[in-house]
Amino acid sequence: MRFGYKPWKTSPDGVALGDYHQACIRMVRADYCGNEGTTRDGMLIDFYDQLGIQKRTKDAPDHALPFEAAWNTEGAVCVAHTRVPEHMTIARLAQICPRLRGRLGETACTEVEAQLGRLGQVLLFNRSR
Repeated sequence: MRFGYKPWKTSPDGVALGDYHQACIRMVRADYCGNEGTTRDGMLIDFYDQLGIQKRTKDAPDHALPFEAAWNTEGAVCVAHTRVPEHMTIARLAQICPRLRGRLGETACTEVEAQLGRLGQVLLFNRSR
């Protein structure tokens, strides 16, 4: 909730924030498949949405914080790289999360494709090391 997605509120444009709240929980936990958090404390992430509640950090270059994933209420919509490879790899994610097959890796999951909606409904985006 402290990130601005209070589930009982709406955005200035009237968009209900309940789904954004759920997507944010998945994103913060690196819960790609919607059933297991894979991050660790202290990880640096930059997250943003298309509502303007959270904005992409401009002073962090792409090479320092590359695009990680796009998110909705179920977890990741696509994953370019996993946040903590020791906890979850792209190969392992393909095994345990069938809905992400074909949407894993840097060529299958790009920020531009996610923003254009070509990968399905996306609520949040994030970058990480």
